Amino acid sequence: MNEMIGQPQVLKKLNVDRVYKLICEKGPISQPSLAKLSGLSLPTIGKLIRDLIEKDKISCTGKRSAGAGRKAKTYVANKNLGSCIVLYYYKGIFKAAISDITGEIYERDQFKFESRTCFEVIDSLLEMITNLRNRAKSEVLAVCIGIPGVVREDGRLTSIPNISSLEDVNLGKILNSRIDIKTYIENDVNLTTVGYYHSNLKHRVKDLIYVYFGVGIGSGLILNGRLHKGANSFAGELGYLALGAVGENDNYSYSGGYLESNVKDMRKDESRNSYLNRANRMKLKHLFAVTLTNSIALINPEVIVVSGEFIDESLLNEMTEEMWRLLPQSCRPEIILDSNLDNGLNGAISLCVSNVSTGITLVDVKGV
Repeated sequence: MNEMIGQPQVLKKLNVDRVYKLICEKGPISQPSLAKLSGLSLPTIGKLIRDLIEKDKISCTGKRSAGAGRKAKTYVANKNLGSCIVLYYYKGIFKAAISDITGEIYERDQFKFESRTCFEVIDSLLEMITNLRNRAKSEVLAVCIGIPGVVREDGRLTSIPNISSLEDVNLGKILNSRIDIKTYIENDVNLTTVGYYHSNLKHRVKDLIYVYFGVGIGSGLILNGRLHKGANSFAGELGYLALGAVGENDNYSYSGGYLESNVKDMRKDESRNSYLNRANRMKLKHLFAVTLTNSIALINPEVIVVSGEFIDESLLNEMTEEMWRLLPQSCRPEIILDSNLDNGLNGAISLCVSNVSTGITLVDVKGV
């Protein structure tokens, strides 16, 4: 990337933020590596490094050899400059973590949660945040909460049956008015998508679909290396796909959608502790295979990552066989099964660190 052109003070601030963010994510890292990743010249990198050291935001950790010749100094962010708190809803609990400014987790917890009135939910979340804040090793600079619903551009939550009392509520605005910490609210699957992408695929893949198949159904989209949310933050809500005949009087707009409602109906047929019976397993295999096939036809991703309580390796293999009968070989993406339950937390931390380490917010730095 070429050095930006514009007002000198704004440019310097943008470049400082860009380099600091890279050090937070990649440190220990050398000046030549920073120049390569940022597109800035080595003299510019040197000036920005001196500025960040003077502000005690980074430190030199020593020298590292990349082969023959002089060893290059490497730099890391000072971890004690701040902390981030993240909460992620998962099956009736909020998983929690506290990280330092580089994104390294140093405290974990989980809180039982019951969906009650809106005011009780907000008070419960504030209690969780206060609990974690009191355990943080440094000043808490940001909070991120992963919610199983659509977070619209204006901040209102919709399509959130698991915490129905928050329907049409601007949770972020309310929390930001109650605590003096910048608080971000994001869809749970979007955060999981970002967490998986950053940890596993960021440097080799530009287009990715992350799909969750469980009691709730949803997906996150990475397009050209950026999280894509759509005009109303509704992109990826696969539960609303209509994959069969819909009756004239059927209304799925308030139940999570056609696909999600049908999956819930199958779940009711099963005892809580048993495996899916063969008939329902075959139905799920077909519904999920068609869902992924349609997604591939629309997005043409390089990779599809699949997770969720209904998915195991055997079912995914059966789904893939059905998908390959529907798609030309040249368009078949890599299919990956993800079982890491920490990706949601990691995505929330990534969002916090990205916003904390970027002092000037622009449209093109939001997302991943």
